[in-house]
Amino acid sequence: MIVLTVLVFVAHTYNTVWNRSRCYSLYNYDGERRDSIIQGVHSYIQQFFGPSTYYEIESYYALPTSLENIRCSSIFLPADSTPEELEACFENSPIQEYVRLEGHLKRDLSPNSVIYETKYLDVDHFRVSDVLIHFKGERLRCNHTFLDNAAIVKFLNAWKSNERSKNLKVLTIHAFDLDKDEIMRKVDHKSLNPREFIKWNIRNGDGGNTITTTSRDYLIREIDGERAYLNITPKTVHLAIFGSTEIHITFESK
Repeated sequence: MIVLTVLVFVAHTYNTVWNRSRCYSLYNYDGERRDSIIQGVHSYIQQFFGPSTYYEIESYYALPTSLENIRCSSIFLPADSTPEELEACFENSPIQEYVRLEGHLKRDLSPNSVIYETKYLDVDHFRVSDVLIHFKGERLRCNHTFLDNAAIVKFLNAWKSNERSKNLKVLTIHAFDLDKDEIMRKVDHKSLNPREFIKWNIRNGDGGNTITTTSRDYLIREIDGERAYLNITPKTVHLAIFGSTEIHITFESK
């Protein structure tokens, strides 16, 4: 099923098509004409609302048609999807504000994938080792990952040396069996002295729950002295760049 959302107007295309608020109508169509029908519906909507409207697309176990002026995509990957097939979904809207991917690909994305240019990338049950290396956006959230302590250490040290994620403002990783003491021993970090905690709130990109966390530990990026506050638990890593002006992140002394 593929869903195209425009403000409060939703177009559903899975042998069906329209849904406005809680009222909807169903239409049957030839499945072989799926792409041309979706393209036609989207073109009609753009003619009515204009190209500057915030267009979102959701796809459930079917890769979406590549459409113009899409600013947000949420894709539940069908089994055995290839990186090339996923990349083709972004051909007409390559740089988006928010992309959510759930599921597995047969292989890792290309290092030059346009998905790494996304401002906010949210991945779930997705191999993220290459994502941490190549992500160029501002906010990255990785859910249900299997990163170990060594991978976390490698990323943090690479950030400190300005080798990776130069534009990063917020990183959230949900993993398993992390050892904070081991990680911190292998990453050159500092702690607020006298003892003081920094608190920040991070709202999920899809408007979900707000994360509130605190830390007294921080990293300093060598090239410019930028601070990144760090909170590690056995199951999570939160990193937030000090001084961010993003409205979803607030810092305050505690």
